[in-house]
Amino acid sequence: MDNTALNTTGSIINKDETYWINMVSLINETAARYYTILASVDRYFASSRNALRRQWSSTKIAIRFIIGNIFFWCL
Repeated sequence: MDNTALNTTGSIINKDETYWINMVSLINETAARYYTILASVDRYFASSRNALRRQWSSTKIAIRFIIGNIFFWCL
């Protein structure tokens, strides 16, 4: 089976390459939305009148979320 295709400019490309290009594009779109939501949640916690909620906006918690986020996206 032929594993090549023509792109919009007429160049021959590998179908495996198009798969990875689509996957990277999907991950970029999803991650952008995900990080926007996380930033909104952080802003909510930072501006809350409740002291317990404001504690969730600390650097220590943010680092834990970043590490957890990396593991989540690696799966």
